[in-house]
Amino acid sequence: VFVRNNFIQCDYPVALDMRRTRNQFDDGRLGNYWSEHAAYDLDDDGVSDQEYSPVSAFAFLSKQSPDLTLLAKSPAVVALTAAERVFPALRPSEAVDHFPRVAVWPLPPDSAAADAGAPKSGMRARFAVAGATVFAVIGLLSGWGLVQGGRAS
Repeated sequence: VFVRNNFIQCDYPVALDMRRTRNQFDDGRLGNYWSEHAAYDLDDDGVSDQEYSPVSAFAFLSKQSPDLTLLAKSPAVVALTAAERVFPALRPSEAVDHFPRVAVWPLPPDSAAADAGAPKSGMRARFAVAGATVFAVIGLLSGWGLVQGGRAS
C-alpha cells in the first residue's frame, strides 16, 4: 500500500508490464499527490473528487517495448492520454488511486512550505470568481467579434 507520497513531475509515475497488480495507491481514505492529475475538489476536503490511474497506456506499452519512449512527447501520445481521461475503459492496469490528494496552493500537501503559503478558502473562492470573470469576458469578446465579422461580409 502506497499512501501519502508526492509524485511530482514524473514522466511515468508508475510503470507496470502487467494488467493486474496487488499494489494499492490508497488506504480507503487517503491516497497520494500526483502532479499530473488535473484534480478538482468541490467539497474542499483535500481529496480529489475523481480517481486517478497512474499507469498510462503509453507507459504500459513502453514498459513492454522500451524503444517507444522516443515518442513520449509526440502528438499521438498526447491524444492517447486525452482519450484515456475520457474513456476509463482504456486504462491498461487496475492500479488506481481512488482518493488522490489535491495540491494546496501551489505546493503538494504535507510540504512544510505549503501551510505558510497556502491561501485560505476565501482567497481560493476569490481566485475562482476572478478566473470565471476573465473567461466570461473573453467569451463575450469572442462572440462580439464573430458578430462583427459576420456583418463585414
